[in-house]
Amino acid sequence: YKNMTWTKIKMAIAVDKKIYDFTSPLSLLGFDYLSLYGRLRYGLFGAYVLTLMNPAKIKNATDADSWLKTYAGKEVRDKLFYNLYAKNKFDIPLEQISAKQFAFRLKAGEALGRFGYPPEGLQELVSRFESDLVKKGCKIKKDYNVKSVDVNKKTVDGVKYDVIINTIPPPEFLKVAKGLPDHYVSKVSKIRYSPVITVTFATKNFLDKHYWVNIFNERIGML
Repeated sequence: YKNMTWTKIKMAIAVDKKIYDFTSPLSLLGFDYLSLYGRLRYGLFGAYVLTLMNPAKIKNATDADSWLKTYAGKEVRDKLFYNLYAKNKFDIPLEQISAKQFAFRLKAGEALGRFGYPPEGLQELVSRFESDLVKKGCKIKKDYNVKSVDVNKKTVDGVKYDVIINTIPPPEFLKVAKGLPDHYVSKVSKIRYSPVITVTFATKNFLDKHYWVNIFNERIGML
């Protein structure tokens, strides 16, 4: 994609009516939401994540709650990662989050990476992707209400396909799917979805210098 703008983002944490920059090691010094000992533990944990940590070696059965207590400490786990992940991102207890999956996210440095911005906006990126697929012979149906998916016959509403890739949320997919194994249905039925309400508004001036602000201990989780 030509003319793509690549830039590092700025992330912040808002708690107790204060906004803390959270994108550099130096910003950690002023993060008095954590005690001095907590800031030290978090700094050491961050260094461990970026250098020595190997997520692949974490046992599959290990949960994020116990893993964070061991490597980051109780205060950092309870005051920081509980709000960032258990509450704001997944809305499930840390005990139900895989430590291995969690560690891979940390290792990827999602808050420290570079983000790409198409000059015409994301819709231009989607439109070009759509156009390229059509040129290659793909047929795209929009605003289509799927009534039946037979995974054994590989059909969608009676039309056969070589491959079916599902990205429908499991609760909705189970309503239209046929031929799924009982053990799979039982397992997927246990997935609990967390609703998200997004409000979009415009202002004449920037509200803050950060790309996103994580908000702790409030009904709103992110700005």
